[in-house]
Amino acid sequence: MGVPHYFTLRELLEARLIDEATELVRLANRAIPANIMLATPDGPADLEVAIDNVHVMRPEKTNWISHSNHCVHPDLASINEGFPELIQSHGRKRRIDCLLASTRGTDEELKAALSDHEGYPTSFAAMQMMIRRKASGSPCLPSSLSQLSVGCWFLGEHHAIMRSKRTDLRKPPRKSPSVHVRVQTKQKKKHGAAAGSPCLASAVTSNISVRRILMKKIRPGSAMALVLTAAVTFVSQAAAGESAGMPASAIESPEIAHELAVTAKRFMNTLDPGMQAKYLFQDAERANFHFFPIVRRGVPLKDLENGQRQLGYALMSATLSHVGNQKALSIMSLGDYLRETDDTPNVYRDSDQYYFTVFGDPTPKGTWGYRVEGFHLSLNVTVVAGRWISVTPSFFGVIPATVPDGPRKGLQVLQQETELARALAGSMSAAQRETGFGEIPDFLTETVGGLITANKRRIERRKPRGLPASEMTAAQREILMELVHEHITRLRQEFADQDLARIDRAGTEKVYFLWAGELEPGEPHHYLIQGPTFLIEYDNTQDDANHVHCVYRDFYNDFGDAMFEHYRRHHSHGNNQ
Repeated sequence: MGVPHYFTLRELLEARLIDEATELVRLANRAIPANIMLATPDGPADLEVAIDNVHVMRPEKTNWISHSNHCVHPDLASINEGFPELIQSHGRKRRIDCLLASTRGTDEELKAALSDHEGYPTSFAAMQMMIRRKASGSPCLPSSLSQLSVGCWFLGEHHAIMRSKRTDLRKPPRKSPSVHVRVQTKQKKKHGAAAGSPCLASAVTSNISVRRILMKKIRPGSAMALVLTAAVTFVSQAAAGESAGMPASAIESPEIAHELAVTAKRFMNTLDPGMQAKYLFQDAERANFHFFPIVRRGVPLKDLENGQRQLGYALMSATLSHVGNQKALSIMSLGDYLRETDDTPNVYRDSDQYYFTVFGDPTPKGTWGYRVEGFHLSLNVTVVAGRWISVTPSFFGVIPATVPDGPRKGLQVLQQETELARALAGSMSAAQRETGFGEIPDFLTETVGGLITANKRRIERRKPRGLPASEMTAAQREILMELVHEHITRLRQEFADQDLARIDRAGTEKVYFLWAGELEPGEPHHYLIQGPTFLIEYDNTQDDANHVHCVYRDFYNDFGDAMFEHYRRHHSHGNNQ
């Protein structure tokens, strides 16, 4: 079961990067295969979309990519053999690639190549599509030239033309029966992308009878201006630009969202008027997450009466599993140990220096958030429209990682997060260690507190490093996923289940693991786990390798960014809350 891919293409408008765009297509429930061609700031790409996967092709040495009416990706090429009487486009593909092989891919060279009619009426100009990125990086839309089944269209730098049954692309179109659509691309800041911003062009083809191409301008301020083309058969959905579905990376649970709002209200209603625990949802403080022992905004535990504290703990535990809550409380409790053992005690490492901060009004159907944060703990929760929930960034740290003395001697709050990773690294063969082992990042110049992701507002999805699960043994993959599970199930089950399902849909074989450091306990070590949608980072290099930091991040939805933007576009009707 699924929907036509035209219905899901609206999600591409949310994409900032090609990997993000690919992921949005991959996660959609598709009813039919399709081909999508993209022009991005990082160069062009061709997505051959099957029902169960998305195959991405990118040029290695050119600034253009071509596609014709057959499967090109090696994993799909065998499909062509089943339809020899229908697929006659291999010659066109070879011809266009040959013509452009010695060119720089300029506009004029593309037009000249696509005006070639060798072998007409089966020449490539009959159905060829091409998209390329402007080498100059200008904000104008990339040039694209194509002829579909009953006509051709030209997506130029200043206009778009679609016309029927004409093959001389250099002549102006007739007024009838052609369709002429003009799209101005010298964008003003009020109506289009700001000058100098990158562009993403998307062209979509299928075997249906195409009568008209919809050229849709994109939202102001988008990181990528995208032109979406779709058949008139689906114009009613595409033009509306509405997607009632769940945004990528979101956790959906109106019931839990309601529970969180009630719990937050109960806590807030007990506070004295002089206690400032509430800020605007759009306040920059909402994204100011940190895990150092520093002063914070909000209401600290030390200022709360016993009854108020219990309600604060209830709010903290509302997004955690039983195990996660135990770990959080244990981390907080170690402040007492540090106060007693530190040569120079730091007041912000105390057990009562954990702050509760609410952003916006916690109503059952509202958009709001809250943070519980202090030394070695940062829980960031965002609720959008009383329906979608984000619980990242989620940071847990501990010192001492293993308590060396006293009544709690031997306590390891984050034991599994440490031992599972060490077991996986230790199981690697010499060949696997070539890619699965790296260097510990320099603490002072490359990290904040040992983490290369630091406490950044948003992290970029970069090329993953390490050993991919696809190159691990079955036993190693099992350990890897158990380790991922250990980190994510610090969250309450309903949240963890949805996140783990999303990781599974994106492909667990694409999860990478990178270990750095020694394998013996007590020696400094660091690791990264990266999948298509998430990143987990762990560091234990401080204080004689007895000081752990670990964080769970979402590439697209930290602080609810993707959820809020999705809601603002598709559901708020101009109300950004």
